[in-house]
Amino acid sequence: ELTPTLLREFVEKIVVHECWKDEQGTRHQDIEIYYSFVGKVDLPDD
Repeated sequence: ELTPTLLREFVEKIVVHECWKDEQGTRHQDIEIYYSFVGKVDLPDD
């Protein structure tokens, strides 16, 4: 079970960037998760 206490042990910080819209009006927002002992892990875009 993922508890808030356990989550705080593994996540160092979360950075939420400002929203932006593309040419079609679709809203986007980048979120970066920095893990303790690992740092930021880049995942491929879908």
